[in-house]
Formats: sequence, structure tokens, C-alpha cells
Amino acid sequence: MEYTKRPDFRSGEDVEFCGAVRLYDGRHVKDQSEDFILPDYLPDIKKIASVFPGTAIKGRFLGSGTLEYEGEVSYRVLYVAEDHTLKSALFLTGFEDKIGGEEFGEDCVEVIAPLCENVSVRLLNPRKLNIRSSIGADVSVYKRRCHLPVLYGARTADDERALEPRIVYEDGANVMTLKESGLTLSEDISFEAAMPNGRELVFGRAVPSVQDCRTLEGEVQIRGVVDLFCLIEGESIVEGDKKEWIMLSRPISFSQTLKNEHLHEGGRCFVNLSPEGMEFRLREDEFGQKRVVEFDMTYLCDMTIFYEKPIAVCIDAYSLERETEKDAAQQTFCAPVAPLKGGFSVNESVQVDLPEEGGYRLMHVFAEPKMSASAEGKNGKVLLEGECALSLLLMDSAGNPDVRRSTLPLRFLTDIPVPQGSMHDDLSCKASGMRCRLDKNTLSCDMEIVFHGLLLSCREISAVQSIRILPEKRSKPGKRGSVILYYPEEGESFFEIAKKYGVTAAGLTAENTENADGPLVICCK
Repeated sequence: MEYTKRPDFRSGEDVEFCGAVRLYDGRHVKDQSEDFILPDYLPDIKKIASVFPGTAIKGRFLGSGTLEYEGEVSYRVLYVAEDHTLKSALFLTGFEDKIGGEEFGEDCVEVIAPLCENVSVRLLNPRKLNIRSSIGADVSVYKRRCHLPVLYGARTADDERALEPRIVYEDGANVMTLKESGLTLSEDISFEAAMPNGRELVFGRAVPSVQDCRTLEGEVQIRGVVDLFCLIEGESIVEGDKKEWIMLSRPISFSQTLKNEHLHEGGRCFVNLSPEGMEFRLREDEFGQKRVVEFDMTYLCDMTIFYEKPIAVCIDAYSLERETEKDAAQQTFCAPVAPLKGGFSVNESVQVDLPEEGGYRLMHVFAEPKMSASAEGKNGKVLLEGECALSLLLMDSAGNPDVRRSTLPLRFLTDIPVPQGSMHDDLSCKASGMRCRLDKNTLSCDMEIVFHGLLLSCREISAVQSIRILPEKRSKPGKRGSVILYYPEEGESFFEIAKKYGVTAAGLTAENTENADGPLVICCK
């Protein structure tokens, strides 16, 4: 009868061997070009002011060797109409993808970060535009795996006890996901007393971001901010006078608690907040004047939580009594390094493509920073770098709206040491406290870039998946009772020498000092 007891060379309990192994990591982005027709109720387009893309994952399936997901991209276009008014239109498109993996199953965890990059808009005619962009997602798949090798062919407990393993301890993590849809947020925004009454709500935008994520026993607490911006056409005091434009910009703090019995203290989070739907409405106040904006948003919280755990991994093994065969494979072990949280100041000036005679007045600046972690920092520290895209909403000397675009480079050296192996980061950032001044064609910007996320370190190790104990006896080079003087080769370890002569690595270590001058004493018992 085959002996089926698990091997006793494990280090500690089974849980010590279990952690997150990354099965897959890839970036799936496709270039997409699509034509859109302006709705009939909107006036003709004279000039595109700006486009603000939004992405969300709408569905996913992981199992049976595949990962399938689908998402939606929304393009919120702000434009100057033929009648010199500002208008906005919303266009939607979808995307989907399918990824195969032999080990993809229901016990895996997927991290999908939707992407929409390199967006450009071209006006084909006053009622038709073309939007080109790169759409897709960053995808990672993790699996909780116990790294105890599977044994085959052992007939007795002695066969099992005769195994000599080589174990390394790797920084790793356990991983779980938490997804919650249908979360809501509502707020009313009132005009300041000095502002005119509103006539029409032209444009509304909401950008949610996470400030803090904390895991406790049975729950996770999220704190964040939604940055709201509304552009409203105001009522002119004098008939035929220049149009009045009202810009409302306000941050709204929110907190959310999600319950799950598997959560406990000490986890570190990747958090992605995706608006599922949002609505801005201009309504009258108690005095019958249009001076209140109602905001409602439904959003999705997609969270991946890593719990740090040292993982014992078997990388080699041999038997003192029988020949063995090993099956090893490269595995990617990921561990959270540090939270990415903080901010830094930016005070820069850029040149804007404007006529030299000037006459332009700055109404508002849309700032969209993007950053990622780079190992090319100073003194071995992680560097964050990227750029901040600026969209300038202007008013020319005739009172007509116009727009120009520019970018600012961003670089920030953190206090985080560069980890070993490859880095993977999930980082969201935003511009706050922005103060901009336009002098002819020079734009001076003073703002704070605030970022939040998590940094992972991923290393590849060749881990033993299974060991087969063969029925034949092991042939030992040394006779029983003999003593051998062995001169090790450069870089040869005690484990490799013990394996070669069929003795225990612990016994060889006890009899010798590694890297000592002179031969090693090997006692063949």
C-alpha cells in the first residue's frame, strides 16, 4: 500500500508555505478609432475644447483556464459651438478581452486596472468627430499556493524522513479581493453670493480619489475625496452683454466601510474607484433662483488586499536512501514594499501657443497628472515620474471662449529604497490647491500633486513542485564508515556537496565551517 503521509520536512505549519504567486502580468491595450455623431439637440461644433475620458470594468469572469473582462469608456467632450457658447457632449464605447492561462481558476485573484490613453479628437464636420485612443487594461492574476512539494512513490515513513530539502524564506504575501458596486454619493453645491444666477449647466465632472485605506477585523475603511467641477452659463445683467461663465470647483470628502469576514488588520490595498454613473442638475433655491447644483454619483470600489507573509519555498531536495526526480518551475512571488502616499509642490512656467498681442483671460485650468514608479532614482531610492496635462479654458478679447493645451513634467524622489526584483505600482494622483496666472503667452502654475497607492516587489524563484522517490536504492560514492577529504569548488554550497555524497547537510555543516580554508571532512555513515 502506498504511503500517503505528508512529508515532515516542512518548516512550521502548512500556512507558512502559502502565499500569493503571480501567474500572469500583462498590459493589454488596443488602438481604437471611432466616429461619433453629435446629438440633434446640441448646436454645431466650431472647436473642440477638451476631452475627458473615463473608464470602468463592467464585467469579468475568471475560471476554466480563461480570464474574460469587458469595460466601458466614456468621452466627455467640452467644445465651443458655432454660436460662441460652450457645450458638452457624452460619448460611450466598449471594449473586451480574453486571456488564457492553464492555472486560471476560481481560487485565483485578478487585478484589472482599465486604461484609456493617448486620446485625440478630430473634427470631421460640424456634427461629426473622430476619437482615437488606446483602450485596454493592466492585468495581473494571483493564486494562493502552498509551496510544499507533492511526493510520489514513497513507501514508508523512512523514505520520507530520508529526504533532505533546501528551503529558502522569501518575502511574500497572501492576497484577496473585495468588490462592491452600487455605492452612492450625493451633494448640493450652492453659488457664492457674488456670482450671478445660473442659466444652463454646460459641463460637470467628478474625479474620485483615495486618501487612505485601512483594514481592520472584518472590515476595511476607505477615506477619499471627490473633486467636483461645474461649468455654468450665467445670466447676463444687461441684455446683449457678454456672456457670464460660472466655474464651481469643490472637493467633497467621503468615507466608506466594507464588511467581509475574511478581512483582518494589517492588509495593504490596491483601490480603484470607478464611477458607474453620475448626474449634475441645476435647480432653483428656496428663493426661486437657479443657484444650486445637485450632484449624484454611483461608483464601484474594486480592491485588492495584500497581507505580508514570509513564505518558505523548497528549491531543491535529495534522498539519503533512494534516487529522486524533481519537477521545478519558475514562480513569481510578490510582496508589498511600502505604501505610496504623500504630495509635493510644483511651481513651474510653460509657454502657451497664443497670439503675441495677448488679450486672453484665463477662466480655468484642468490639470490631469499621471505618475508611475521608476527604479532610476538617486541614492537607491524609488523615483516617481510622469507628467501633468493642462487644458486651459480661455476667453479672448471679444468674450468668446477658447482653449489651449500644454504639459508639465513631474518628478519626485521618495524615501523608499528600490526593492529587489521588478516593481509593480498602483498609483493615483491629482492636482490640488492650484493657482495659475497667465501673462501674455506664459502660464505660471503653483499646485500640489497628491498621490496614493501601493508598491509591490516581484521576484522569480525556481520552486520544486513535486518530488518522485524512485524504487531503486541510491548509489553512494562513499563507502559506509569511510571518511573523505573534499576540496570544494568555488561557490559550491554545503547542500550541493552533501547531495553529491549522500550525507545530511546538517551533519556536514556540523563537522565543517563553510568557506573555511582547507578540505571538508565528509563522514559516510
